[in-house]
Amino acid sequence: MTFSEREKGGSDIVDAVSAGRDNSVWFAHAGLQVLRDGHVEMIRSESGSPGVVAIFEDSLGRLWCGIDNDLYRYDHGKFHKVLGKSGGPTHFIVGITEDSTHDIWAEVSGGSHELIRIHDLQAVEEYPEAVVPSARALAAGPNGVLWLGLRNGDLARFRNGHADVFPSPGGPKSYVFQVVVNPDGTVFATTSAGLVGWKDGTSRAEIWRFSARCGLALPRMYSRAPQKTNC
Repeated sequence: MTFSEREKGGSDIVDAVSAGRDNSVWFAHAGLQVLRDGHVEMIRSESGSPGVVAIFEDSLGRLWCGIDNDLYRYDHGKFHKVLGKSGGPTHFIVGITEDSTHDIWAEVSGGSHELIRIHDLQAVEEYPEAVVPSARALAAGPNGVLWLGLRNGDLARFRNGHADVFPSPGGPKSYVFQVVVNPDGTVFATTSAGLVGWKDGTSRAEIWRFSARCGLALPRMYSRAPQKTNC
């Protein structure tokens, strides 16, 4: 299904998309919009920049939105602002996810911290870049693990206040757009270098790069340092 410029409300740039539990589709385009039953509705118009750049629907059907320099929760037709740990704004939010305890985690850009944990409408933990490398995407995995797609193209596993970084086969100049975690803990990330997968073995981590040039999925094994393979 496609929509005209008039239906979308202007240009063809969509900054974020999130599938709803009721089969609706939320997306950021000149504000916050929702596609429901074949019709597009503007929920909140944003004419300035950056506007809405991150959207996530939690397990209770509530929508979390990074809008300008704040994070909001949208439910029952109202926007509720999330406060930073010190009571101020949360700053520019670029990624949102929910952990197994139903707390919300958000990736921050441009602030004094990179990652925050939110309980109800309050940030209760903040982690600086010295602890968590700068990321663009994040997703929650089993057993309290968070996975982050770093700005340099690597993947990071964050748990118990510590981040382990795994180099991407895409190289240091690749860019991570999205991270998805399967129930078995397998991680997939879409990057500027292609689709990357990660699985934790008994003695080493494995990162795969799926290469169209090789015809089929091409596994390239990584531990702390890459091992050379030929396509």
